[in-house]
Amino acid sequence: STSQNSLVPQKYLITVKYEDENGVEIHKSKEYSGRGSLCGTEKAIDIEGYEIVGDKEKKIDIPNNIVVVGPNLPEPEPHKEVIVFKYKKVLSGEDPKKDVTPAATSIKRIKAQKKSLKVTLKKVKDVKGYQVSYSTSKKFKKCKTKTSTKNVLTIKKLKSKKKYYLKARTYIVNDGKNVTSAWSKTKSKKTK
Repeated sequence: STSQNSLVPQKYLITVKYEDENGVEIHKSKEYSGRGSLCGTEKAIDIEGYEIVGDKEKKIDIPNNIVVVGPNLPEPEPHKEVIVFKYKKVLSGEDPKKDVTPAATSIKRIKAQKKSLKVTLKKVKDVKGYQVSYSTSKKFKKCKTKTSTKNVLTIKKLKSKKKYYLKARTYIVNDGKNVTSAWSKTKSKKTK
């Protein structure tokens, strides 16, 4: 008879969401439904420009709940489960683990001046500045270093008629730290 109630497995509704760390949806969520028990895993998807944070798989375990339905009994709400996968943005073309070393420079010319030397370096793109190390010792004992944002710099307060050895390098700032290039070949010049 149509007036009789029936025992049926409860419906379920699963929603899978893909969000960034601020809870903003970065990919259309998906839903699927069924009736009865469900045991399995839901896997995260690859989203361009993002990487998964936390578990890449989440377990689904829905018991086989039996519900009563009938002409005068509307079917109960489905068993609802929401699975959220969290992602964080990855900067394109940048690997945070990669060591970024700037291109090296070279000493183009050194002009001798009275108790000073004017040094011209090869200009290098995309660097923060230049460092010139100088010493009266060929092995750079007790050397001093002058830093400049320009590729032409003058080293002052030197000894008169003294031979100085010089080498140069570039530097950038990466993640708040100075990263330097390799040193150039050493050149020497006598002051006036």
